[in-house]
Amino acid sequence: MRPTSLNLTLPSLPLPSSSNSISATDIQSLVKISGVRWVKNNQQLCFHGTDLKIYKHLEAALDKIESTDTGRTLLNCIELTSRLKSEKLAIHLDSAELGVIAHCNTDAENSRGTGSDFHCNLNAVEYPCAQGISLVDFHACIVFHELLHVFHNLNGERLKVESSQPELQTHSPLLLEEARTVGLGAFSEEVLSENKFREEIGMPRRTFYPHDSSLIHDDNTVTQGFQRKKLHPLL
Repeated sequence: MRPTSLNLTLPSLPLPSSSNSISATDIQSLVKISGVRWVKNNQQLCFHGTDLKIYKHLEAALDKIESTDTGRTLLNCIELTSRLKSEKLAIHLDSAELGVIAHCNTDAENSRGTGSDFHCNLNAVEYPCAQGISLVDFHACIVFHELLHVFHNLNGERLKVESSQPELQTHSPLLLEEARTVGLGAFSEEVLSENKFREEIGMPRRTFYPHDSSLIHDDNTVTQGFQRKKLHPLL
C-alpha cells in the first residue's frame, strides 16, 4: 500500500502579500508545533532563515519521508547518531543553493563523522508538473537524497575518490558518493538510497544522475563529454 502522510495544519500568520518571509522567531514557533515528530522534537536540528514557503515545502516533504519505513529509518538514524556524537544539522531556508556541506571535510571521510549544513533551496530543481508527480513527492525525494548525504557525513563514510595528481583530475571526486546515494549500479542494493525511497512511495527509480559535468549511469559507468567509461576501476 502506498504510504500516506499527515495533513499538516499550520496557524494563520499575518503575512504581507508581497513577502514569503517571516521572522526567525516565528519559524522557531512553527518548529515547536510541527506535526512532524522529527522536526518538533529534534534537539540536534536548527533552522536558519525566514522563508516561510520553503519551510512549509520542507515540512511537507519531511512528513512524507516520516510516513515511510525507509524514511523513518533514515530520520531516526540521523537523529540518534547526531545526539551520540553531539553534532548538529543546520538547515538554511534562505539559501540560493541546494546541497549539503560537511562541517569538517576530513571527518566526513575518515569514519569519525561530522555535522552538516543543508542548504535547502527546493526551487533549485524544476518541478516536472507534466509527469504526474505530486509536488510533495518531488520535494520528498530531493530532501531524502540530501539527508542521505547528511547521514554519510555523520558516519564519516562519504565516498570521495581523488587522483594522486589532483591537478589532472577532470571529474568530481564525489561521483561514487552520488551513485551510492541514488542507489545506482553496484549500489542498487543499499539499504538506504533514494531509489529505495522512490520504490516505497510508488515513484519510478532513477536510472541515471547528473552531477557537475558528468552523467552517472545505472551500469557502473559515467559519461563525461562524449566519453563513457567505468565509474571506478573496481566496479
